[in-house]
Parts: sequence; structure tokens; C-alpha cells
Amino acid sequence: RDRQTEQPKTRIAMDKFQALNELSCEVYQNAVDHGFYDAEHKIAEAAGDDIYTHEILQHLVFGQRIALINSELSEALEADRLGRFAKHVRTVEYALAQNSAFEAAFRAGIKDTVEDEIADALIRILDLCAANNIDIGTHVRLKMEYNSRRPKMHGKKY
Repeated sequence: RDRQTEQPKTRIAMDKFQALNELSCEVYQNAVDHGFYDAEHKIAEAAGDDIYTHEILQHLVFGQRIALINSELSEALEADRLGRFAKHVRTVEYALAQNSAFEAAFRAGIKDTVEDEIADALIRILDLCAANNIDIGTHVRLKMEYNSRRPKMHGKKY
């Protein structure tokens, strides 16, 4: 293939990874809008400065976010143990599109399932990335490239 056909594919791939960063910012803004950063702002106010200028406070907040990501993954494991998987997803999507009884449909078909908890974990990860100015799109792209060059099972048993 010539270079002209390769450039659009590369650009599309870059756009795909950039979309992670855009989604990360959207997730972060939703968290801010819904009060998930209010405690940090109160701590910063009490400290008399921006929380991110206080290294210990920054590590505490980061650690809390990691713990919350872990809790979502533990909830996904528990949902799997209980056989809770999303069902009637199209019905939920239809309710959303029709703007009718979406919350009830979501609770009945998706809430507290493996898929729901995995989505929660991903949302928390993306939030953490935006809050900490992590260019997750670039890091996922680079890590996927690195992994593609590694041996089978990355040289491990499992």
C-alpha cells in the first residue's frame, strides 16, 4: 500500500484514541457538576490553597479514586458470582430514545449487573485521568502498540 492510503488509517486511529480524552473530559465535568469534587474544594479551602499544591492531599485524593475504581470492579465480580448480567438492553435504549421511563427500564434491565459495574469502573478511570491531566488516549495507544510486540501471553502462564 502506498502512503496515501496509510495516512487516513493513521488519522482515524489517532481520532479513536483522542476520543478517549474527550470522553474523559466529559465524564470529569459530569462528576464536577454532580458534586463529586465538592469535598476536595472544601479541603482546599480549609488548607487555604489549591489542593493540588499540597502533595499529601493530592496523594490521598488519588488513592481514594483508585479505591473507588477497585470497589466498582469488586461489584462487577460479585454481580458475576450472582449471575447478574444486563438484559433487555434494546428495551432500555428504546426507552432512552423515546424519553419514556428510562430510569425504571435501566433499573430493571441493567442496574447492578456485570456490565453496569464495568461501566462504572471505566467512568471512574476516565474521571481520574481528566482530574489528573492524564492523556489516556496516547497512553492506551502506546501501550497497545507495546503489547502487540510482546510474546504470547507476554511470557507468563496466565
